[in-house]
Amino acid sequence: MGTQSTALLAALLLTLPLAAGGDEAPARNPDYVHALPDLRTARWLLTPQPGDPPLRTNEDQAIQDINLAIRAVIKSGLYDSTDVSEHEQMQMAQDHTTRMHQALDLLHRAHAYLSKEAPDPMGTLVRNQVLEDIDRAGRAVGLALEAR
Repeated sequence: MGTQSTALLAALLLTLPLAAGGDEAPARNPDYVHALPDLRTARWLLTPQPGDPPLRTNEDQAIQDINLAIRAVIKSGLYDSTDVSEHEQMQMAQDHTTRMHQALDLLHRAHAYLSKEAPDPMGTLVRNQVLEDIDRAGRAVGLALEAR
């Protein structure tokens, strides 16, 4: 085989992975795998239960911010493949204030998981967005607790 043929074959072989469409799934980041159940459980704890007082603006905002964080993780493909509504099985406290404290603890734990350095620039962008959403949710829960 001549030099031109060898160079052409090498170029063709290099482009095959691109032509295949890059169907590889993104690598699962263990920090996201650990944080996602905490976010789901925090959302579950903040969701009104029968007998709870009406949902206040800050509590509703916290749930929306947690939903944004969960969606960002899911869209990134860095999460586990469990059902998005799945959450940690735990004993639900009877009173809403205790559940709000539990949710705040879970938000802090999720934040701690994700505060580590991301391995790539795209991961850093996703991580920063998720951390902002978690922080907003935590502030909203804190404000809701102060109002009680």
